[in-house]
Amino acid sequence: MALCKQCEYCGANLDHGERCDCRQENAMSFDYEYIEECITAIIRDHPNLSASGIGVKMCDIYNKKLSVDNIRRVLGRMTSFSGLKETKSTTGVITYYFPKEA
Repeated sequence: MALCKQCEYCGANLDHGERCDCRQENAMSFDYEYIEECITAIIRDHPNLSASGIGVKMCDIYNKKLSVDNIRRVLGRMTSFSGLKETKSTTGVITYYFPKEA
């Protein structure tokens, strides 16, 4: 009986010893500008999501699977340059939002 496992990043079923290439595909097709636009739209529609929550929305809405590390990398850039803010809950979860415009 063969043992199967799933890729921790994209959920693909892998045979024993097989390595998933989703991270290589994502790295090659990683377009910061497009990803920032997608994340901006998600956060404006759903403020106070965590990085993993944003990842779920990215997959559901834009059919784009990104690792949480890649999402955090983009969020870091956005907090530095795009006015994105973060807050930490009492349980330690960091969520992201854009301040309301006056």
